[in-house]
Amino acid sequence: MAFIGFFVGGDQMIVFVTLGVILVNRLKLDPITALAITFLPLYMAFSVSPSGMAKIGQIVYPHVPLYSGYGGRTIMYVVFLAVTLFYVIWYAKRVIKNADNSLMTTTEWQFQQHDNTEQHIKQQVTAGVRDYLVVALIILTPIILALGNGLLKWSEHYGNGVFITVFGVSFVIAYLIKGKSPSQMVDGFIEGAKPMLVVAFAIIMANTISVILEKGQILSTIVHALTTQLDGSSPGIVSVLVFLVATVFNFLVPSGSGLMSVMIPILQPVTHTLGVNDQMLLTALSFGGGLGNLVTPTLGATVGAIAIAKGNFASWLKFMVPLFVIWIIVGAVLLYFFTLVGWSGGS
Repeated sequence: MAFIGFFVGGDQMIVFVTLGVILVNRLKLDPITALAITFLPLYMAFSVSPSGMAKIGQIVYPHVPLYSGYGGRTIMYVVFLAVTLFYVIWYAKRVIKNADNSLMTTTEWQFQQHDNTEQHIKQQVTAGVRDYLVVALIILTPIILALGNGLLKWSEHYGNGVFITVFGVSFVIAYLIKGKSPSQMVDGFIEGAKPMLVVAFAIIMANTISVILEKGQILSTIVHALTTQLDGSSPGIVSVLVFLVATVFNFLVPSGSGLMSVMIPILQPVTHTLGVNDQMLLTALSFGGGLGNLVTPTLGATVGAIAIAKGNFASWLKFMVPLFVIWIIVGAVLLYFFTLVGWSGGS
């Protein structure tokens, strides 16, 4: 998951949580672990990887050359990945050893896993040619989507409608392969969409808050007031402070591009005066505008992923707070060091 997150990110990545749920059910682990092995590494990796910074940076701040500083940012990515892997493995081992070590506020997940296991034991399924064709279609669909976006620029011309169209056509073809009637197709779609209704509603409500703050110019006013406190600080300290400020405001506007589009025009003249180059400014804002997404209730993807895993935000927060504090410390050290040595994206 961290490897995928190195290159691509976005709300659509929450679909991988379903794979985590299947895996943890087999391993007798909790919903938190399902999120920790899928959603967590995906968002962490995209927040600190060179590809993630390049994608967001080019949207809101094209003055920084595309994919510049790849070597330095890859080092940062590896450091964050090592810390995250250690923490997730440590937690998973504790839960495997004793289910009571789980940070879930309820024990319902244990009974659900038992029921699912019993059902799998009793159920005998024989796969036929049609089933293998459907599996092949499932594998082929994202490949077609990737080729279309990469070679034919579908996403640039048609936006998110490409995902709906490609997977929608794949859904219809799968039902035709199985020999299902149109009514069965509709019933199957409704049955599959039921669990996602809560997820969709949660995403809409979470995004509403950030839209109000961003469109109402509330964030711009607050950021401008805080920048006056940076005067007189050393470049390394300024980089760290920008990171911390971006982290705080990411809770209000959990959109990397949205946060940067507000903060860069205000911060860039100030940080230049204080000796912080554009590369470090972009890096600090990328850290702050990405890592906090995993602990904010205003990001639709986070709320949706938790709902898919059948967890709850309170339990997820108990798991994430220690790791998030570690991330803050690691990020501050990296930013201070790279600013101190004068890194400007040359490697």
